[in-house]
Amino acid sequence: MTAIRLSTAEFDVVWSTGRFGRMPYPLDVAHHGATVAERAAVTERVRGELAARGLWSGRGPDGVLLDVLAVLAAAHRSVDAVGHLPVESAALGPAGAFRALGAVRDDRGALAVVHADGTVTLRVLRHTELPRAVVDLLPAGQPGPGYAVSVAMAELAGEEEGGVLEPDVPNPDYAMLGELAETRVAGGQFGVSAGRLRAHPVVSWFDTPRGRYLVILDDHWLSMAPSDNDRIAARLDSILATAP
Repeated sequence: MTAIRLSTAEFDVVWSTGRFGRMPYPLDVAHHGATVAERAAVTERVRGELAARGLWSGRGPDGVLLDVLAVLAAAHRSVDAVGHLPVESAALGPAGAFRALGAVRDDRGALAVVHADGTVTLRVLRHTELPRAVVDLLPAGQPGPGYAVSVAMAELAGEEEGGVLEPDVPNPDYAMLGELAETRVAGGQFGVSAGRLRAHPVVSWFDTPRGRYLVILDDHWLSMAPSDNDRIAARLDSILATAP
């Protein structure tokens, strides 16, 4: 199956027709049609548009399309992503906010991406492609300069409030964190789920003009390190391996 691009209305109608229940985070696109009559009109229009592309027949939505949505709706393992890019990219399209979900059920996999222009792309994954397929939605990035840093959240909060650390004993780690935060140009986060159960920690990333960084908040510690897609995927792999 090649990638299929749907409008949010098309995605909404096909999902509803398949009776898959609540859309999983972060694919909860808007419901189209405020009244019964409006919903019927939207559904009729979507049917015509999809039929013209060979994605709807007298029996309903295309079977492969429904299979992809079925994996997304009832995944055994999944990796979600939300973020923002300032420029257009090959995988994510126009600049702006994006959302994505890669999911695996048994030996089947699926990937859905909600683009900044409101369209939704769907495609089949091999179950072995998770989490790499989700991470590689990001443009390739080089690790930024610097070194790995871990700071206690309580100390960081105290530093911000001026209440825990002595102001005349500056911590270079805090200075580096502040400098990087001020130069951020893109960023987002990845999450891992086992069924409907959320695994921890959430993995965040951000880009600066000098490179990419990985950020993890785990057990009251904030850790940051220069990173690239390989390192982000490796971290998500380790979380998937220990997910309940």
